[in-house]
Amino acid sequence: MSKQTNPAKKIIKTETKKPEVFSGPSTPIAARRKTTTSLTNTPVEFTFNKDNIRWLLISVGLVILGYALMMGGRMPSNEVWDEKLIYSFRRTVISPIVILGGLVLAIYAIFRNKPDTKPSAES
Repeated sequence: MSKQTNPAKKIIKTETKKPEVFSGPSTPIAARRKTTTSLTNTPVEFTFNKDNIRWLLISVGLVILGYALMMGGRMPSNEVWDEKLIYSFRRTVISPIVILGGLVLAIYAIFRNKPDTKPSAES
């Protein structure tokens, strides 16, 4: 048998790059930021404007008023239990209606759309 000689093997070294990952707890915060920050003074548009906050404060006032209507004074004397004071129309009917009205007004204040301040170009 004849002896076959093996040709010299070529070794090729390749470098693999790790893929850049922009999320996850092990990456630095600067690498997770995809947008660049600018130091200009640009106005920020808030979710709620003054009108929404005004309606929200009115609703909180209504809820507080409802709870104040539900509170009562004292009994005329310590020995007498007056059910007319405890179960009065003001405490059992008017106060819950005022509280529910304040909660409904708060929902309205949250979901209220912003008015368009831009002039319309329909001419």
